[in-house]
Amino acid sequence: MELHRVSEPSVQPAGDMLRATFNLSAESDAAWRAAFRGAGMFSVFAIPEASFDGPAVSVNLPRKEDLLELVKTVDRCISQANQKTTPP
Repeated sequence: MELHRVSEPSVQPAGDMLRATFNLSAESDAAWRAAFRGAGMFSVFAIPEASFDGPAVSVNLPRKEDLLELVKTVDRCISQANQKTTPP
């Protein structure tokens, strides 16, 4: 099953960082989460350390000014995770 981002991220303080949370169209399984993290392995964002809670994925955001780039990166990682885990 393909997952999609269904809302704009919410941004909350998390210590000295910010935490952006994205809602997905459904809860992900372990294989999809591994593919998502792998797709972001070389990102400037902490995609490999993303946390999942039900249909939500949260990623640390260094600065609010980086939110647009993080959204693009998360969308790319979602697409790549779908390609790796969705049967043809």
